[in-house]
Amino acid sequence: VIVPRIMSARHEQVVAMSFEDFAKLNPSTHLTSNPVHCLRSKYVFKHNPPCSYRFLGNEHLMKANPDIGCFFEEEGQKQARRAAGEEAATFWARREAEPEGKGSPEQDEQAPEGTDDHGDASATRVAE
Repeated sequence: VIVPRIMSARHEQVVAMSFEDFAKLNPSTHLTSNPVHCLRSKYVFKHNPPCSYRFLGNEHLMKANPDIGCFFEEEGQKQARRAAGEEAATFWARREAEPEGKGSPEQDEQAPEGTDDHGDASATRVAE
């Protein structure tokens, strides 16, 4: 008589993991899969950023907010936001470092005298 084996020989190892660690790796949690919780986060509690509802395939739009228990954010999204922040900081640092009289290149190109800013002579006012 042959008795089939019901259980497999390998046993799965259970890993103890905190909610924060799990939520950093998995976009779907009891918070992000509850649309009422996400709407309350945005409109009632006015969290910034609010808890993002997880739509399958749109995980790249989710933003982390550890204060409210939302930890998932794709690495590419973090890097893009970090790069945008550095780019903006560089822009403002350069702008503050410019001499006060110097403006943008568009401002440096003055319209010829006797014309308006667009070079239209018909719209200029003649000083008396």
